[in-house]
Order: sequence, then structure tokens, then C-alpha cells
Amino acid sequence: MSALAKLAARRDDLRKEQDALAADAVAANQFYEIVTLNTLHGKQYSSEERKEIDALMKQRGHLLARMAKIEADLAVIQKDGVAIKKHCSATPEQIQDAIKAFKQKRHDAETLALGLEYGLRTNLKEAKATFRRLQSIRA
Repeated sequence: MSALAKLAARRDDLRKEQDALAADAVAANQFYEIVTLNTLHGKQYSSEERKEIDALMKQRGHLLARMAKIEADLAVIQKDGVAIKKHCSATPEQIQDAIKAFKQKRHDAETLALGLEYGLRTNLKEAKATFRRLQSIRA
């Protein structure tokens, strides 16, 4: 059941990312169409415009590649979920509870890691300041 909960949580994360990227993809594709049509109609872009267009086209490529990866990952999750579900005797309510518990544990782990990272960074800054202060006293 925990494997099913992990898959469901991952699926939810990917769907949220997919939704967030969808609007960007529409704008990126519109930009591509405009630039392509302008080029076909003989528009000459300046060197600076060309650099900006190239950078935006590269971003579009990364965006589309990420969206394709998300689609592939969602398809794998769907397939794996069906296979796991065949061997899982849990009720839908138990599965939803396991998903909520997994998401809470993941959130707690992320919060702990961020807190420790912040604390470490703060302590490191304080230790360096103390070291510099002590070092300047010896000189």
C-alpha cells in the first residue's frame, strides 16, 4: 500500500507541475508561431533580437522536453499503479489515508531538512565571524 501511496503522491506532484507549465507552453508556442511566420514573410531580426529569440527558443525547447517527460512519467505511474493495485487488498479509503500519511511524512522531512539547512548556514556564518574576530585579535 505504501508503494501505491508514493505513486499517487508523485502523480499529484506531476499533475500540478503539468498544469503550471501548460500556460507557459501556450505562450511559448504562440511566440514560436509568430517568429516563424515573421521569418517566412521576410522579417529580418537584428543581432540583439536574434540573441533574445534564440534564448527564448532554447527555453521553449526545455519546457517542451519537460512536459514530454512529465507525460511519460505519468504513463509509467498509471501502468505501475494498475499493477500494484492488483496485489493490494486495501480499500479506497485506506489508500487515501496512506497517501495523506505519505504526503505528511514527506512534508515533515522537507521542513526538517530546510530547517537544518537554515540552522547550519546561520551557525556557519556565526562561526566564521567568530573565527575572523579571533584571528584579527592575534594579528
